[in-house]
Amino acid sequence: MVHRMNLENAIFRELDENDDLSAFRCSSEDLNDYFQNDVNKYNKEDMAKSYACFYNNKIVGFMSLSADTIRVKWMQANVIDGIRHNYPAIKIARLAVDINHEKNGIGSSLVYMAIGMANELSKIIGCRFVTVDSKKDSIGFYETLAFRKCLKQDKRHYTMMFLDLHIIKENLLREKTCSLSNFS
Repeated sequence: MVHRMNLENAIFRELDENDDLSAFRCSSEDLNDYFQNDVNKYNKEDMAKSYACFYNNKIVGFMSLSADTIRVKWMQANVIDGIRHNYPAIKIARLAVDINHEKNGIGSSLVYMAIGMANELSKIIGCRFVTVDSKKDSIGFYETLAFRKCLKQDKRHYTMMFLDLHIIKENLLREKTCSLSNFS
């Protein structure tokens, strides 16, 4: 049963090794296994940093971020001028929402948080894109958030997708409705 929730009462923060992970269950056994057995190891070894959405003191969603690059030749035409062969990116390495809290905007909020963090990071070091290796059933979700499929796909079980931070920044400047720092 999906629980309706008000995201205004949710807390988004970095996952801590003392957080209780035991109650979280999503629809993917691979992601459940990662979250239960590996997430703290990845955080400790600086291979990824994970963030969670807490609601009523329970984890209802999480994402893991890591460094990435994207090759110009993988992108769709007219995306970038191609002054480099590879561009720096932040990868949404894992993202999942608890099965009892799906369709409440948690996944979108976590992606917005990743975009805001990538924007803040781009002020310190080079970071032009947000990338994700999407499972087939999540492609539409990422497309609604302005991610685009890479032209070149290798033979993995995932679809490589990207979001150009410059386009997001340009749209925000044009609309002047909000700032990316609201998402970090």
